[in-house]
Amino acid sequence: MFTSVKPTVRHIVPEDLKGRSLLKVVYIFLEAQYQSSLSTAVRSINKKSD
Repeated sequence: MFTSVKPTVRHIVPEDLKGRSLLKVVYIFLEAQYQSSLSTAVRSINKKSD
């Protein structure tokens, strides 16, 4: 079974860079739970860096 996720759903942009550099990460996973985990990690990093 395969799941399909649109790239726009996983596009995460910080609200304010606050002097930080923007880092773009390209990842390819076949399983949706890994995509969700990575998205959660990115949001957590952005939140902690405020």
